[in-house]
Amino acid sequence: DKWELYIPSELGYGERGSGAKIGGGDVLVFTIEILKIKGDKVPAVKCDVKTLEGCDDKESKYVTGKRALAVGEIESEITRLNGMTKKSMAAAQAGWVQRRLFLLQKLKAEL
Repeated sequence: DKWELYIPSELGYGERGSGAKIGGGDVLVFTIEILKIKGDKVPAVKCDVKTLEGCDDKESKYVTGKRALAVGEIESEITRLNGMTKKSMAAAQAGWVQRRLFLLQKLKAEL
């Protein structure tokens, strides 16, 4: 698939333009095509924090344990986990940290 991305002049080069090919006030048009995706596949998090539908056992246990937290406590846990993302860890651990962050954000939105 190909997509076209339009950048209005005020978000591009504005009235000054750039060289002979991009005049002042011109809209920039980019044609984009994804040729290849590098990296491993990342499973989607389908866990509904309200009903636990689509949650695996680990997610269900985690969400159930965090439901009683106040908003401030959830925010503290999000900050703590965000700090962990900057550290080196195994791929499985990094994936679980990201899933917990996603679940906590959903829990916070429910409050």
